[in-house]
Amino acid sequence: MTKEQEQINMTSQIKQSRIKQQIKIEGNLRCIIITMLFGTSFLLAGESRTPEKINAIVGDKNTVSITPTKEILLSNTKMLPILCEIINGKPISPQDKEKWLEIFSQYNTTLFEKYKTSNFNFPEPDRTTFYINANKMAIISPLKHGGWPFISTLRLYVLDELKTMIEKDNDPFVVYCSIFPALYRGENEYAAKSFDELMETEPALAKNTIMWSYKYYRHSGQKVEWIVDYYTDKEMPDKIQNIADILDISGSREEILLKAELLENIKKYTEAETCYKEIEKRYNYLGDLVGFYQRNLDNLDNSGIPFQQQYNKLKNRCFPNGMKEVKKDSFQGAPLKGVIFNSENRRTLRLKLPKGTIIVALNGYLVENVEQYDFISEGAGKGKRLSLIYWNNNEYVAKEIPVKDRPFGVPLENYTYENSK
Repeated sequence: MTKEQEQINMTSQIKQSRIKQQIKIEGNLRCIIITMLFGTSFLLAGESRTPEKINAIVGDKNTVSITPTKEILLSNTKMLPILCEIINGKPISPQDKEKWLEIFSQYNTTLFEKYKTSNFNFPEPDRTTFYINANKMAIISPLKHGGWPFISTLRLYVLDELKTMIEKDNDPFVVYCSIFPALYRGENEYAAKSFDELMETEPALAKNTIMWSYKYYRHSGQKVEWIVDYYTDKEMPDKIQNIADILDISGSREEILLKAELLENIKKYTEAETCYKEIEKRYNYLGDLVGFYQRNLDNLDNSGIPFQQQYNKLKNRCFPNGMKEVKKDSFQGAPLKGVIFNSENRRTLRLKLPKGTIIVALNGYLVENVEQYDFISEGAGKGKRLSLIYWNNNEYVAKEIPVKDRPFGVPLENYTYENSK
């Protein structure tokens, strides 16, 4: 069988498997792109490249200084400090990343040529050792190898051998590698105990686990509930606080959002509000803050003031003239203000919302800018349908948007008739 035929066969197996996944798009575009690399590995596309992230990737200072070798890759002890530095925000140079990719490619090819079969059919211990090394590459190059813990068939076969390795030598990276295979096999308590151990021994690996779980893990509708519920059931709110503490309010939007949600879970409302405000400040998106206020209208901040007051202030800021109820026949002629799609994708085209579509009302209320759109959209709740009125460059159209099509996956921008000329 040729390597091309092997790739085709593997693709067919993946399509037939029950592992199907979509990562939600909020603000910055993020999604999982499943493809084949080296016969059996996958691409996991992360967030869009903001200038801040581009600088972090291509910068030649404050990078991890190493000389990639196969001997280092295959050594958990030697790789762990490197991986922890990467997790904590110290990138490796593009040149070193390419060397790691080449080393892993050669390693993969050697095993494939040796066994002439897919990696999940490798004999032990090579099968599980390969999975461990693949997880190192997931940290080094998540864009090309991030799918190993979430969508690879291999992850379903390695837990028993990982447990055996841990019993013999409680290697923290092997413990890290065992968590998602345990979750996918329904062993949530084992995964939680392993995570708890990492919080004590290798907080960087614990941080990577919780962030990846929040962003990519979608088994039985869960994200991080497996660990939050574990600590909640054992009445250990301090443990949830500890997770929040290792997350950085100056990090990515997902990191700040997770920190906020964890703090809200343990009723640290003022601290959570600070995180949601930081998201609005840095990412120009107030939807998360609106949702927080709506969930906690009757709860008090640290000064004893109900969040209802903050919600009202934000509402007045977004709608200085009040929220105006409208219907489709309320509009005549081309719109003067609204929210416009300046790009399009498969979803918007399927919904017949191409580039140039201008939204003028949402859920029965007039919308004149993105702030108002975000306020109403978040107010509807993430599990609710949206009712749009939009201008399609010819007429006004009313349309219901199903829950599965929220969000659209393209940025919305303010539209004014004057600026469109």
